[in-house]
Amino acid sequence: MKKNKTMRLASGLLVAVLLTTCAISGTFAKYVSDATNSDTARVAKWSIEVEGEEIGVAGDPVVAFDLFETVKDTAGADEADVKVGTGDEHIIAPGTSGSFAIDIANKSEVNAKYTIALEETNTGNIPLQYSVDGTTWKDSIAELVMTDLTNQDIAMGTGTATETVHWRWVFEGTTPGAHAGQTDETDTALGNATTAATVTIKATITVTQVD
Repeated sequence: MKKNKTMRLASGLLVAVLLTTCAISGTFAKYVSDATNSDTARVAKWSIEVEGEEIGVAGDPVVAFDLFETVKDTAGADEADVKVGTGDEHIIAPGTSGSFAIDIANKSEVNAKYTIALEETNTGNIPLQYSVDGTTWKDSIAELVMTDLTNQDIAMGTGTATETVHWRWVFEGTTPGAHAGQTDETDTALGNATTAATVTIKATITVTQVD
């Protein structure tokens, strides 16, 4: 009888040990790994300036080009033989010439390309000629070879570009290289017209992100 009690006691202790072991192993005997990670991205800045003015943002001013602000004579000096216009009025005549520059700055955080499209409105057919290099002249803006103004790279951050277009009104209708059909008589007729002829050059600058 005593032996049976001893056996039952031993069996009880064994069960208790096994239960304790299971509890301990369930609490401590396992691998646990945990990690938290995060990342943040922001949109790259897009900022293009033409003539120092931001373009493509609602509410910003329209960029103005003073295409004929500085009028030169045939020798390239400031014109002193033609009346100087006032305000937004510029006066040109046979023998005058000049150029206008378009300044572009890429202050974005992406590389970009720009294209400049030029459009001429010429009432009275003033015989102006145009050039992008000051050497090869064309009788209209549309005839210019615009390769140098199309899909040109401009680097992010500090990239700048200046494109210059030259214009001239050849002084004598018989001078080699004069506008096709230009004569002294047609020039004089323009000056005698009751309603003054005008010419306007519109420049459209398109800048796109490089993929």
